[in-house]
Amino acid sequence: MSHNHNSTTCEMNSVITFKYENTCVLIQQWQITSLWQLLISSVFICFLGYFYEYLRYRITIFKDSVKEVGELLLPGINSEVPNFLTHTRISKKNKFKLSLLYGLEVLISLLLMLIFMTYNFWLMCSVVLGAILGNYQFQAGSKDYVKPICH
Repeated sequence: MSHNHNSTTCEMNSVITFKYENTCVLIQQWQITSLWQLLISSVFICFLGYFYEYLRYRITIFKDSVKEVGELLLPGINSEVPNFLTHTRISKKNKFKLSLLYGLEVLISLLLMLIFMTYNFWLMCSVVLGAILGNYQFQAGSKDYVKPICH
């Protein structure tokens, strides 16, 4: 019994390619078959990279807002106390929120890495452009800058 499907298969690449036809992004249903689909996908991927940088920025702000300075690790010191001599306490509710945000950060970072691993030049450029724009908007010059996990 023959099944005639008009669907095309995803092409896998192990070297950088400029060809976009039949490129699958993350799932088989997200398949690029036209220039228009490539442009829409590129804009979405660029936004995802931008959002990743925004998320990292918001996590840093949230971390700073929930820290409460705890007891001195070396009691009896009355002068300016260096940061390494105190510990911080964070409520369980805020720890849970930070853990969820961290999980979202890891998820987006890994998705961006997998998109990059399509080896499609245009999609790779979209990831990098999103990172550049997001870094410029939210991280550039920040003293609290943290290096990205995967991209």
